Amino acid sequence: MLVEAAAQSASALGDKNVKTAYLVALKNIQLHSPLIEKNFEIEVQNQHTLENMKLISFKVFENKVLVADGSLTIALEEWSVDDKSIY
Repeated sequence: MLVEAAAQSASALGDKNVKTAYLVALKNIQLHSPLIEKNFEIEVQNQHTLENMKLISFKVFENKVLVADGSLTIALEEWSVDDKSIY
């Protein structure tokens, strides 16, 4: 659940023309402590971009305490004005 939330947050860092973001890889995912509540904050940072791929590091905080961190790679699919599949 935390990784999916981080991936969705990271896809918001993309261009406004992003149609779909795919979670491609996970690396060094660590759960430091179990979540007690269902409210948490996710901090994402773009580490590297290569064409449509982004390497993102993330940290998950609950009540300002780090509960999880790691990195993920997402692939972004963009659309253009000529792309009829968006209608």
